[in-house]
Amino acid sequence: MKKLASGISIALVSVFLLMGTDECNSSDTKQRDAQEKILLEANAQTGMPAIKNFRERKLLKDILELRDQDGLTQVQILASAPKTIMPR
Repeated sequence: MKKLASGISIALVSVFLLMGTDECNSSDTKQRDAQEKILLEANAQTGMPAIKNFRERKLLKDILELRDQDGLTQVQILASAPKTIMPR
């Protein structure tokens, strides 16, 4: 009797799990699809350089993402630049 009850309960739980929710129409799915479409279009227009080294490609991607951030401060050090001679 216990085996039959546990078998029925396992069957019911598996049926409920398999039913799940309809994710095809959820707002998260729509937003994810729209974001993917935008990213694919951006990649198609700009492309990526032909970098074969994974680390360099990852670093370039990180640099490009940093450039898109607001409030990013860029510092240029001029100490190593050659001195310019100005005429009098």
